[in-house]
Amino acid sequence: MIATSQIAKKHILITGASSGIGLEAALLLQRAGHHLTMPCRNSETAAKLNQRIGGSAEMVQTPICDLADLTSVASCAKELLITGNPIDTLVLNAGLQYSGSKQPQWSKQGFELTIAVNHLAHQALLEQLLPLLLLSKNPRLVITASEVHDPQ
Repeated sequence: MIATSQIAKKHILITGASSGIGLEAALLLQRAGHHLTMPCRNSETAAKLNQRIGGSAEMVQTPICDLADLTSVASCAKELLITGNPIDTLVLNAGLQYSGSKQPQWSKQGFELTIAVNHLAHQALLEQLLPLLLLSKNPRLVITASEVHDPQ
């Protein structure tokens, strides 16, 4: 087994890091010393995540990025592009579902919310951040999925 001190530290952007498997992954990655960027829906979520994760402002960032609003996604991507910091690993993990809801829920742009957050926002984020990902010597894209799409 390789000691964590021997592993090169990476810049990892992970969506959905405020709860579930994203949070657990972020905690492990932060303990290993990686630089984390964890977009959050709003400033309240960002503050709670910063408190939970800890770490210095240089190693942990929580930009605002509401995946239910493609304008917010574009704004977050623009902010990250301005910094110009390469992204070694882009983890598209955020997801939601509203199964059993009596009425569909909609994104700011009028898309059904599950499709907007789980698919459209991630595609937009990837396309816009691709220049930063390609600056890495060994770029990686990780897409997680859960049972969100199981109709049972």
